[in-house]
Amino acid sequence: MLEFSEARSAADYAAIENLARPIWHECFADIISGAQIDYMLERFLTADVMQQYAHNGYRFWLVTENGDAVGFMSMHAEERRMFLSKVYLLASHRGKGHGRRMLAFADECTRDAGLEAVYLTVNRGNTRAIEVYLRCGYEIIAEQQADIGNGFVMDDYVMERRLPV
Repeated sequence: MLEFSEARSAADYAAIENLARPIWHECFADIISGAQIDYMLERFLTADVMQQYAHNGYRFWLVTENGDAVGFMSMHAEERRMFLSKVYLLASHRGKGHGRRMLAFADECTRDAGLEAVYLTVNRGNTRAIEVYLRCGYEIIAEQQADIGNGFVMDDYVMERRLPV
């Protein structure tokens, strides 16, 4: 059974950072360059950077199964929607329904915050994740490109799931 523990300490953020590197190199190796993966990890997923995001309203969760860290998530409540900033799972734990459970947890957090929808961005080349999101009721609502510096661009779909009333 998956458990969700909100990150509160430097050790929690360090645990997420330690998960991010193997997950990202496995997940994005065929989509973006290793140099871009490393750049994005340093820019968005070091313990220090995540703690800065937390001071700006982002919440991070370490996802465990039987006491072992298997993934992580991050969300940020906005005016009407919840931004699901990060949802990542170790490859060895995919295909077991864990991703669906993580998305259900995002729905719970969204309802608890009184918001009406969850949205996320996903690399347009990440077909496996896009298929999961579509099966879980998300729709592609836009495309966006963002210059993230150092000559790198994020080329994403914006996907949204409106919560049932």
